[in-house]
Amino acid sequence: MTNYHVLREFGDGVTEELLDEAVDRSNEATESMREDGHAISYIGSEVFVDEEGTIMATICSYDAESEEDVREQSERAELPVSGVYLRGESIDAAAPMAAVG
Repeated sequence: MTNYHVLREFGDGVTEELLDEAVDRSNEATESMREDGHAISYIGSEVFVDEEGTIMATICSYDAESEEDVREQSERAELPVSGVYLRGESIDAAAPMAAVG
């Protein structure tokens, strides 16, 4: 299995209620795919908000056999896909700390 990250952008943003509904649809779609014989597992998500706290995007992580499976899961859940990316190598670097004065 391969680790994929799905960027989902929400245009003008979504509410927490709409995001909760999307999570429910996503869980149902993942379970449906498994029942159909697809090897796909949800790992977790990061939520991105603007300065007002509006949810603007998420990055959802999956282990799956193919990008096509990840896209099909999104289609079944009626969720947007702005991009699908493979997890790359971690960056081994230390950034300088900001001075607090």
